[in-house]
Amino acid sequence: MIKFFIQTYGCQANVADSQAIANFLKDLDCEQVFTQESADIIIINTCAIRDKAEQKIYSYIGRLAKLRKQNIFFKIVIVGCIASYKKKDFYSRFPFITFVNGARDDKNLLQQKLLDLIMSMQTSKQINKLTEPVVLNKDTNISKFKNFNLKLGGLKVENKHSIQSFINIMTGCNNFCTYCIVPFTRGREISYLASDILEKIKFDISIGAKEIILLGQNVNSYKCPETEINFAGLLKKVAILPGNFWIRFMSPNPKDMTLDVIKVMAEHQDKICGFVHHPVQSGSNKILELMNRSYTVEKYLQQIDWIKKYLPKATISTDIIVGFPGENEQDFIATVELIKTVNFDNVYSYIFSPRKYTKAALMQDNLSYQEKQVRLDYLQKVQIDIAKNKNEAYIGHTLKCLVEKPAVNGMLLARSAGNHTVLFNGDYELINSFVDVNIETAGATNLTGSLIDKC
Repeated sequence: MIKFFIQTYGCQANVADSQAIANFLKDLDCEQVFTQESADIIIINTCAIRDKAEQKIYSYIGRLAKLRKQNIFFKIVIVGCIASYKKKDFYSRFPFITFVNGARDDKNLLQQKLLDLIMSMQTSKQINKLTEPVVLNKDTNISKFKNFNLKLGGLKVENKHSIQSFINIMTGCNNFCTYCIVPFTRGREISYLASDILEKIKFDISIGAKEIILLGQNVNSYKCPETEINFAGLLKKVAILPGNFWIRFMSPNPKDMTLDVIKVMAEHQDKICGFVHHPVQSGSNKILELMNRSYTVEKYLQQIDWIKKYLPKATISTDIIVGFPGENEQDFIATVELIKTVNFDNVYSYIFSPRKYTKAALMQDNLSYQEKQVRLDYLQKVQIDIAKNKNEAYIGHTLKCLVEKPAVNGMLLARSAGNHTVLFNGDYELINSFVDVNIETAGATNLTGSLIDKC
């Protein structure tokens, strides 16, 4: 049997892609392993969003060279965003790589490449009497898997983890934010058929998925190419599917956020989690314009008002880029004030990282790294205080949670509808179940409580 290990970097869209690959390989009678030393194939799903992540990937590939000496069948496959524009670089730097397939490349071609690779490895192992006779044969081709859609993502099933379904409803992006490389790595926006998405979700629910996560670089701009149903319509269709499951989505763009999405969330609070990740990036209109974000702070705050009006118990998180080229002290202060005004539950904040091929990489950067770090530290301290105060308000209240996995301290880790990490003591059999937890203590990142009952 061929054993494979997947190393995933980057966003949840990459997680979805990795799960689709894993499920496809399992259909080829391969075994997924979770240590690279025991694998025959290592698949590296790359992320191009920051230069630091790219360098980390190169370092990781370099370290894998020694594994080839331990396993004569050892193969390395590179997929994902960096693979879209650095194929030649990968092949020249690492001649031991088997093949490279980018995020914007044909998924059918990737399936065929994987199929050919598995057949070849199975044959080699069989010749060397290291495996049982293969199920696949020389007549096997990709048409055997015509109903397997590698684009949509897949069901994430791991030992002692909850069953989540990561579903790509679209790929690519048309926005061309000046700091973002996604349009170059994943191409222009392509929405997938609503019928395919719904069938995939129904199947995943039928085999145990408790959380459906709809993914896209900009889910708000989803439009079914067949029916022209928009994101709000798709969200509603998913919500009315029978079953005991939750729905989340990532990520909207304020440029395209519409009130109908919020209203659908309000109408189906039993299924759609009261959590909105709404990336603002900056609290300065000047910086937003330089970023080509195509909305203003005022428009963003109007959308926050929609959320608070129709979903008063919802949690809201955001992304912030600190030290974007042109950011002065007033721009930074405006961002901090926006954080205080919205009172975010969580903020994912980063120092600006220039990426090749983007306009921002050519902009004059007026700040040193040290100055940016000072700003980031201050912003994060402000948010930690906000998050701690907001979390403390849950003490004494009961939250419905989905139990995800064991925590490192022997407790169970669960997640609330509002995306809080909740820790409590309980049996492992509760994993992938909904439970009610009474919250007893709270910090800036975690809530801790006691199990009341299984839902």
